[in-house]
Amino acid sequence: MTFDPAADEFPLWTLDGRYIVFASTRTGIMNLFRRAADGSGSDERLTNINQYELPSSFSPDGKSLVVTEQRSTTGLYLERFADPGGKAVAAVQSKIQTLVQTEFTTFGGEVSPDGHWLAYTANNSGQQQVYVRSFPDTEAGLWQITATGGSRPAWARSGKELFYLGANGSMMVMPVQTTPVFSFGKPTKLFDGPWYAGVPGRTYDVTADGQRFLMIKEAINTDPAAAQSMLYVVVNWTEELKQRLPQNP
Repeated sequence: MTFDPAADEFPLWTLDGRYIVFASTRTGIMNLFRRAADGSGSDERLTNINQYELPSSFSPDGKSLVVTEQRSTTGLYLERFADPGGKAVAAVQSKIQTLVQTEFTTFGGEVSPDGHWLAYTANNSGQQQVYVRSFPDTEAGLWQITATGGSRPAWARSGKELFYLGANGSMMVMPVQTTPVFSFGKPTKLFDGPWYAGVPGRTYDVTADGQRFLMIKEAINTDPAAAQSMLYVVVNWTEELKQRLPQNP
């Protein structure tokens, strides 16, 4: 899809499926670009700010995009466009609203299908956990919905379930209720991991019916030849050497 020598990362479909929005370092700092999903045309720049930013999710109307930005800390911001899936987006100056900005690392904001809630990952407790806030007024409600670790949430299309990766990399699901107020139930493990989660964003996807998952498997090296080529470091080896050598008279 992209051929620039710079890093192009974190692709995200626009809701109408016509474009792919992605982050790129081609201008010196990671800003947002888009390209037609059929590969036609050229890449268009969407934002021009002096901040490292990654796309996370669109609002249901497709006109607002939640991004993870690296400022003094990593936080979540809302960028509004005239029409992210339409024409001449690159010429439209986005309006930025702060969603979550604290001293803690925060990333991966996901807007619920009804547009009223925002799920994300943060390490407020010293461990990555999943949180939910009201949206777009994120100060109107806040819930920590995991207690033993969790990250990279994704809403089911029905809005009745929230998927996330557990602390051990397993895929979890939690029942949620979004009307008239937000509430959540007990999580259940769907299947074991570990699954790749080495970047600050969602590293899997779910089909529209919530029954199938596209995952990235963690690499596990089972090649005996590779194991034989590993480098081992032995510390305090001189003490063992002294014990094995005969003592001087």
